[in-house]
Amino acid sequence: MADFNTVNRYTLKEWVRHPTTIILIVAVNVIWVLIFVITDSAKDSNKDCLEQVAYLRERVEKLEKQVDDYTKAVMYKDAQIKNRDVIIDSLRYEK
Repeated sequence: MADFNTVNRYTLKEWVRHPTTIILIVAVNVIWVLIFVITDSAKDSNKDCLEQVAYLRERVEKLEKQVDDYTKAVMYKDAQIKNRDVIIDSLRYEK
């Protein structure tokens, strides 16, 4: 019961001026600042990741279009070669 009375005998003004209270207030504020910095940096890195995902999606779409264009060009060239071979074969059979 003696401990309870010693706690009650200090006023709020005395508690605020006590070094332990000041250290506790500073420590809590530092912890809050660290929490806000960490969560804010996580938001920034998340934003950076989303921007990179969008960029990579655009790049994949462009590359897929390029692959389609190259495939069409190869198929067209292959068709020309086959058509030429058919014409050459038909000329051989006519003789």
